Amino acid sequence: MKVWLVGANGLLGSVLRARLEALGAPLVATDRELDIADLQAVAGFVERERPTLIVNAAAYTRVDDAETHEQDAFRANALGPENLGTAGSRNGASIVHISTDYVFDGRASEPYREDAPCAPVSAYARSKHEGERRLFEVTGGRSVWMIRTSWLFGDTGPSFVRRITELVAE
Repeated sequence: MKVWLVGANGLLGSVLRARLEALGAPLVATDRELDIADLQAVAGFVERERPTLIVNAAAYTRVDDAETHEQDAFRANALGPENLGTAGSRNGASIVHISTDYVFDGRASEPYREDAPCAPVSAYARSKHEGERRLFEVTGGRSVWMIRTSWLFGDTGPSFVRRITELVAE
C-alpha cells in the first residue's frame, strides 16, 4: 500500500499527514507544488509514484470568495477531483475524496442521507458538487469513497471553533 495525500499542507491535510506518518503508512504528500487541475502533471505523478490510495484533502475553501473567483474554485474543486479520478483509475488506485455538506440546499428538517438529492446554491457548492459528479463519472464509482463534511476543526487556519469564539468576543 502507498498513500498519496493531496493537499497535505492544509488544515485537514496536515492533520491527516501527521496521523498517517504516526501509523507508519507508506506516504507521498503534495500540496500546491502539484497542480491537480493539470491532468498531465497528475497522470505523470501517479505513473511515477504508483499510489494505491489517493486521499484528496485539497480544495478551494474560501466559500465567499468563490462567488467572484468561481473559475479558481472549479479548477480545484471540480477539475482536480476529475483528474485524480482519471489518473488514479488508470492505475488501479482507490480514492478518498473530501467534499462538503454545501452540496445540499440546507433546507432539510432532518439530517441528510448520502443519497439525498444535491441542490448546491453557491459557486463554492456548485464547484464541490461538480467535483463529486466528475469523480464518479470518470471512475464509474468504483473504489471511490466520498466524505461530506461541514466545518473543519483544527489548531491552524480558520475553523468553526475559532470563528464562533471570534464572533462571541465581538
